[in-house]
Amino acid sequence: MCGRIADSRLLFDDGIDLDVVSWNSMISEYVRIGNTSTAKKLFDEMSERNVVSCSSLISGDCLRKL
Repeated sequence: MCGRIADSRLLFDDGIDLDVVSWNSMISEYVRIGNTSTAKKLFDEMSERNVVSCSSLISGDCLRKL
């Protein structure tokens, strides 16, 4: 994503068949830039989650509290 979250989000929103990797990538990027509220919203919208999904949110919460 390389810092171009708006472009990434446009591609994501236009995605037809997004898999858990696509969702995790967006969540991780939002966490990386400090936008944990949007990351949490995406997490809540996911139909399928895995350990990476949860770890991304946990790391974002930890970083926010530092």
